[in-house]
Amino acid sequence: MQAKRNILVGKIGKTVKFTNNKIETGGGNDVLFISTLARMHPDWMLWIVGPNELYKIEGTPAYDEMFPAHNCKSLFACDKNSWEGRYQPILDNIKNEGLEGNIDCAVFFSGMSANVNIPGLLKKADGSKYSILNSYLSYVAPYLVVLNETGCPFYCIAEDARYITINARDLYNRERIIFTQYNGTVEAYKHILSKDDIWTQKPSQHKAVYAHIEKIPLFGVAPDWRDKIDIDRKVNAPVNKRFFVLSNGCGTSKINHAGNNSSRLPVYKKWVHDIMKDTEYDGAKVYGSWDDNIYTENPWIEKRFIVDMAEDIADCRYSLVYSQVRGFVTAKAYELICLGIIPFIHPDYDPERLLGLPEFLYVKTPEEMLAKIRRMDENPDGYRKVINICMDVIQPEWQDGSLVINTVFSQIAADLGWDDYADADGVDCIFTHFAKDAYDYDMKGITLNKKKK
Repeated sequence: MQAKRNILVGKIGKTVKFTNNKIETGGGNDVLFISTLARMHPDWMLWIVGPNELYKIEGTPAYDEMFPAHNCKSLFACDKNSWEGRYQPILDNIKNEGLEGNIDCAVFFSGMSANVNIPGLLKKADGSKYSILNSYLSYVAPYLVVLNETGCPFYCIAEDARYITINARDLYNRERIIFTQYNGTVEAYKHILSKDDIWTQKPSQHKAVYAHIEKIPLFGVAPDWRDKIDIDRKVNAPVNKRFFVLSNGCGTSKINHAGNNSSRLPVYKKWVHDIMKDTEYDGAKVYGSWDDNIYTENPWIEKRFIVDMAEDIADCRYSLVYSQVRGFVTAKAYELICLGIIPFIHPDYDPERLLGLPEFLYVKTPEEMLAKIRRMDENPDGYRKVINICMDVIQPEWQDGSLVINTVFSQIAADLGWDDYADADGVDCIFTHFAKDAYDYDMKGITLNKKKK
C-alpha cells in the first residue's frame, strides 16, 4: 500500500480557476491536472499554494465530482496591507495544517515571473529596495517564498515555451526536474543560492524531460469523441473550404530556451498563402489574433476565433501545425484530429517524432503538403482513410490521465526514493475542457453546435 502524500500544487503567475459548472471548468490545464491527480491518487492530499478559486466550488456537487475523496484544499491567504501579508499567512497555514516537515514535494505549472518577486529579499547595489509590480507580489511571490522557506523538492510542469524555467533571481530552491514537451538540459537565469548571501548569483542547469504534457487537454475529451464528427460532411465539403490554419500571431518576443525571436508571419505566408494561391485551394486563410496592421497588409489573415467557426470546422479537412520553437510540441495536432482535421506537420515542429503521428503527416516543403492534399482529394476514400488512421493515434490512456500522471510521478518517485510508489489507473472524463469556448457540450463529448450567448 502506498504512503499518504502531501503534494503542493498550483500555477506560478496565475490564479487557479474553478467554477461551479463542471462542464466549463473556467480554468486551464492546471485544473485538469490537479483534479485528475486527486482522483487517481485519492490517498494523497493536494494543497493549492497560490491564488485560487477553490472556494467557489467547495460544498457543491462540482467539488464532489472533481475531488470525490475531498483531497484538495487551499493554503492561500493574503493580507495586502503589508508585503509580508502577501505570503506569511500561507506559511502560517502550512504550520497550522501540520505540514511543516511533512511536504513530500511541490509540483507547480510554470508561468510568467519577474527577476525580483519577493519583497525585501534582494537589494540593489546601492542597498535600496526593488519596486515590484503588484501582479508578481500576488501571483508569483507566494510560490517562491513557500519553496524557499520549506525547502521541499520542487518539480515544474512547463507547458509554455516562454516559461521553461522560472525567471526569478530570488528563487533558490530550484527545479529538480522540468516536465515539458521535449528532452534536454535547460539553463535557468542566474539566481541567489541562499537567502544568507544575496550577492552571489549563478545560473543553474536543469533536466528537461518529455512527459506528454501536451496531452493534458485531452483529459477533457470524452471517450466517444470521434462519433461526434460528421465525416460525410467533410468528404462532400467544397474544395475551397477544406484547408485553413488556426494560429495567433506571436510578435517578436524572445523565447527563453531557444533564443528564437522570429515571427510566424513569413512561415504562414509561404505555407498557406503562396502555395495555395492560384490553385483549387485559393483563398486559404489563417484565423486568429494578430496585430491590427497584419490584417491590413495580409488579407489572407483574418481576425476570427473558434467560437465563431463551427460551420468552417465542420467543412475543414486539412491544416498545418507549426511552432516558433523548434521541437516544442503542443496539443494542436491532437486538437485538430479531434475535430476531424488532418494536421500536416511543419519540419520544425516535431523533429524527434514525439507525438506518435503517422509519418505521412510530416512534410518537408509546402509543395509536398499540397501534393499530399491533392492525392487524398483525388481518391474518393483518401481523406476518410487518413483521418481514421489519425484518430486511431489518440489512445484511451491519453484521455484518462494515466499516461501523463504516471509519467510525471514515476520519475518523481524514482528521484525521491518512494519505494512504495505504484502507477495508478486512469479515471473517467468529467470535463469537457477541449475547445470549451467554441461549442455546447454534454458529457458525451464534442458537438458542432455553437454555444448560445
